[in-house]
Amino acid sequence: MSQHHWYVNIDLLRQRGEEIRRATSLLARHASIPMNEFVADQTIVDAAKYRLLVAIEAAISICTHLSARLAGKAPAIYAQCFQELVTAGIITQELGGRLERMARFRNLLVHVYGEVDDNRVWEILQSNLQDLDTYLSSVGEAIKDQI
Repeated sequence: MSQHHWYVNIDLLRQRGEEIRRATSLLARHASIPMNEFVADQTIVDAAKYRLLVAIEAAISICTHLSARLAGKAPAIYAQCFQELVTAGIITQELGGRLERMARFRNLLVHVYGEVDDNRVWEILQSNLQDLDTYLSSVGEAIKDQI
């Protein structure tokens, strides 16, 4: 990974990172519930959707901040933001693709909340929470010389 010579708002990154960690910790509890019980409990589904939204928003916030520092401007489309970090060597192409899909899922949560498939929410809890941890580790590695 290349050394980046740009300055970031460490406090902002720490705060957003903590939001992701808090949300994923709570989401991990929901992930341990069997799918049939999860989708049958609308309160749990709604809590999971909200916490996913918080975590994804924080991941996007980190991304737009880093992209603005790297490229001099934030991307117009959230999903493109992660591609900037791939290009900069901060995250892998594979992780970037998964985070782009999360950003698109965030759009569904915001704009068509009631139409989001609850089974899909459960599947994301099973397979994508680790991506957020990997993302935070990758960002931390990229900015470690500024901490």
